[in-house]
Amino acid sequence: MGHARLQSLETGCFGVQWILVGCAVWLVMDTAFLRPDLFKPNLAAGAGIVPEPPSPKTGASLSQLEGIWTRDLRQVLIEPKPKVKAKPKPPPPPPVRLPKLLATFVEKGEAWALFVDENGKQRVSAASEVIDDYRLARVLPGAATLTRGAKSYTVEVNKPKSAQSRLGKNRIRR
Repeated sequence: MGHARLQSLETGCFGVQWILVGCAVWLVMDTAFLRPDLFKPNLAAGAGIVPEPPSPKTGASLSQLEGIWTRDLRQVLIEPKPKVKAKPKPPPPPPVRLPKLLATFVEKGEAWALFVDENGKQRVSAASEVIDDYRLARVLPGAATLTRGAKSYTVEVNKPKSAQSRLGKNRIRR
């Protein structure tokens, strides 16, 4: 029994030996191909220095690539442009409060409009009258045009929903 055990141990050690020798050879060869400058003769400064030819794979010589490999990767490659703070947008103008138009009356070249002002008072006005700082420029059937300065606003009569449309929603289908 002891002899078989020693033989298997010897076979295992023999395999580990070859793995270690293979690793050593691979390390030497890898160093020779990755760092060829270790095996180049040291030439005196300026005495017949020949520039290194570019590699056919990368198009750059090893001395050109050295800056890339020796760079600290924690540094920023390209300095970011400073962010410009956006200018705050001015607040939107307050909504225009127009008097509410209840009805218009147009007949035989004369026109009037029935308005409700901010205080809830109803008022009948003809063209060119002033209502809540607005001048009534024109009265049309179902609409009126108000002006304040150079701006003009069109106000329409709010039309209630017809009885047919209200009944249509609640109608039972058979």
